[in-house]
Amino acid sequence: MEDNLEKTAWVAPREELLKPEISSWVILSPPEQMKVSSIRYGLSLLAMTVLARRGLSFPITILPKGKRL
Repeated sequence: MEDNLEKTAWVAPREELLKPEISSWVILSPPEQMKVSSIRYGLSLLAMTVLARRGLSFPITILPKGKRL
């Protein structure tokens, strides 16, 4: 996802996430990227718009990329 709040870059993936064949949203991100407030804010805005249309039961999962368990 592009990090550009002024250009509402967070809107770009919305239509894909609203497709009926999409059953969940998994965000794979390096932990340091999730520390950037503009990225978290954009993801939050996108999540709110998706959940408003798909319902609160639509699963959204954030997984850390690059960490081994």
